[in-house]
Amino acid sequence: GATESVRENQRSMQGTEAVGINEMEAGLDVFNDSVHGHMEFHPLLVKIIDTPQFQRLRYIKQLGGAYFVYPGATHSRFEHSLGVAYLAGELAQALKTKHDEEGENLIDEKDILCVQIAGLCHDLGECNIFTIKIRSTCHYHYYISHEQISIEMFDHLVEENGLKPVMQLYGLSDGDLIFIKEMIYPKPRDKHGNVSSVFVTLKSVIIIIGCSSC
Repeated sequence: GATESVRENQRSMQGTEAVGINEMEAGLDVFNDSVHGHMEFHPLLVKIIDTPQFQRLRYIKQLGGAYFVYPGATHSRFEHSLGVAYLAGELAQALKTKHDEEGENLIDEKDILCVQIAGLCHDLGECNIFTIKIRSTCHYHYYISHEQISIEMFDHLVEENGLKPVMQLYGLSDGDLIFIKEMIYPKPRDKHGNVSSVFVTLKSVIIIIGCSSC
């Protein structure tokens, strides 16, 4: 395919202590992409990519049936999702340099990893070209968005492949998993009426970016 994984270095993850995000920089995997060139991914992202649930995206066209009219429009949700994860990480890394009024870092390395995971998994709920027919004929009350399906598929992916202990190994908590799913399918308020944490973060980001550009 246009995107291939080049395993440059593998490090053992034996033991029960959490591994620091920065400690794993030497274990980054490099993916060669026709658009973005060499993309470096954290080992946890690679473990997600290697699951059957994510690999199925190789067989789903990003632009549906557009390739029947435009022969070159053949890229898949798989390639798209890798690109989104990479660009999301680049954006989060840039935001890390921003400071709030108290001079503290807005985003840490764990936040960047969560953003990349959300970008990687945001289309897990997508289906094939027939989704277009389903969306156009389903009654409103029975319609389920692909974002909702994506977070359900994400939960299934984590459970089915035993990734929760691996995520904990890299310092991710249950709260971080919730944060990832909120980024995939953001809602202004939770079931208790409280403002969603992802919206609080986005509001802070918008304010800081706005002030820095003045």
